[in-house]
Amino acid sequence: MSALRWSKALAKAPRDGTEFQVWWSGQWQPRARFNPETHAFELWGRTDYDAEGWEAFYWSEVSHWMPQPEQPQ
Repeated sequence: MSALRWSKALAKAPRDGTEFQVWWSGQWQPRARFNPETHAFELWGRTDYDAEGWEAFYWSEVSHWMPQPEQPQ
C-alpha cells in the first residue's frame, strides 16, 4: 500500500539515487531521481520518450511523488 501513498513534500523524496515517480509539469513521470553526484533532479527520457537517458529538470515543477512499486514475485 505504501507505493500508493502520494506526498506533496518532495523534500521527503529519496536523495540517494533511488528511483521514484513524480507528477512534473502536469505530466506523470514514471522514472525520476535525485542524482547525489550532481545534486540535480533528473527524469528518464520524459513521458514523450523522445530521449533515452537521465536529464536534469526543475524540481520546483514537481507537485507529487511516490515510491516505485515493488517488483512482482
